Amino acid sequence: MDNRYIIQYGLYAGAGTAVYLLVFYLIDPPLLFHVVVQWSYRLIFIVCMAAAALAARRNAEGSFTFRQAVRPAFGVYVLASLIYLAFFYVMFNYVNPQLPEIQREVLMEQSRWVAQKLGMNEMQDAMEQLKAEDLRVNFRNSTLDFMWRLIFGFILSAIMALFIKRERSR
Repeated sequence: MDNRYIIQYGLYAGAGTAVYLLVFYLIDPPLLFHVVVQWSYRLIFIVCMAAAALAARRNAEGSFTFRQAVRPAFGVYVLASLIYLAFFYVMFNYVNPQLPEIQREVLMEQSRWVAQKLGMNEMQDAMEQLKAEDLRVNFRNSTLDFMWRLIFGFILSAIMALFIKRERSR
């Protein structure tokens, strides 16, 4: 199998996610960090991962194994994640260096809301820790974020591959 599906759908997922997030940033910068926005962009990843795996399956001759299904899905996830992290690096360091403080305010507000709804006084300690946390985007924390993304992406790709693979009938 060649890498055309990985590159094609990885670029779709990465660029689509960047445009999607940019729209929210242009509407109102704090929206970029809203919990719904931060979870919903993952649908773009999932759709593109599935599309790449299905395209690879259509193009495969004979059996289409679990490994052959995981590769395009995970490759798309890796490429899209790199684009996503590059987008955030540029946004935080060049477009709007105030984004770490905006993010902190949004996270504090969300934490207060959760604490109020759940009646949790223990959230106060977590909120104090959040005030001191460094939310800037740099090479170190981007690399760590990418490593965690790889783990999640592989698990997601494996689950997807279980549904997409097609074994040769006996």
